[in-house]
Amino acid sequence: MLFGAPTVILLGLAALCSATNTPKDFYLVTSSSPIPCPNSSSLPNASAISTFDPYYQEDYLLRTIGPGYNGLPIFNLKRGNLVTVANLPHGGPEVTFTTKRPKDNTELKFNPAPTNARGPLTVRGGLVGYHGINNRWYTCPGDFGEFVVSNFHNWYRLRLPQVT
Repeated sequence: MLFGAPTVILLGLAALCSATNTPKDFYLVTSSSPIPCPNSSSLPNASAISTFDPYYQEDYLLRTIGPGYNGLPIFNLKRGNLVTVANLPHGGPEVTFTTKRPKDNTELKFNPAPTNARGPLTVRGGLVGYHGINNRWYTCPGDFGEFVVSNFHNWYRLRLPQVT
């Protein structure tokens, strides 16, 4: 079952960009607004996004979380892949997780195995795209009642507004 209005947004933690305009150190949030907003507190129906391991499996997923969460992962875009740092399950060590190549109609997955492969993700105009297409991201109900980010086709977009 898909839900139709919210937009998945990348929220900038800092206005740091390299010479290639690749943003660095940003959060992920969702909103019901498709309009870019420079301040996350102005976004309607905003929820933060965090990594999690739903089944004690190697791949992590992204889920929406409500207020009161103690910390949020910081993401970066490297060689067309989203990367973040998280601990392995059961109190394991901290490792760098990298997105696996997104597949249609599946969750966006992060894996702790190092990769040098170039990925298909881009950031343009504050939106994360798949081969430059920004409108492929959805949040869908997960197996345990959470909402996970998946690669579909239309309403949910990843954005990167500035944090003030």
